[in-house]
Amino acid sequence: MRDPSWRTLEALGVPLGPPRPPPKAFDATLARRAFEAVAASTASPTEREALAAWLAAIAHHWPSRFLEVAGPEGHRRLRALRVGLDDGRVVKLRRIAIANLAGVL
Repeated sequence: MRDPSWRTLEALGVPLGPPRPPPKAFDATLARRAFEAVAASTASPTEREALAAWLAAIAHHWPSRFLEVAGPEGHRRLRALRVGLDDGRVVKLRRIAIANLAGVL
């Protein structure tokens, strides 16, 4: 069973697992808590790709929300997450994340 923080992030649009309906609402405080919890844990490459894609989508399209979710060190943390990942896969997942978030951010 997946960690509750990962389940929260999936419900908030992180493109991990099978396709699902986009979120109905976006709670930045809840997203921040879940992000902090998973950022402090050991994530698989697949989880890191999905999280990096989601954060990149928010950073590019909703920069004020990005600051709320990732904090002042968000861009540095995003760069660190992307180290060693397949950039093509992150870009593909980023498109999915944008579609997931477009109706709520």
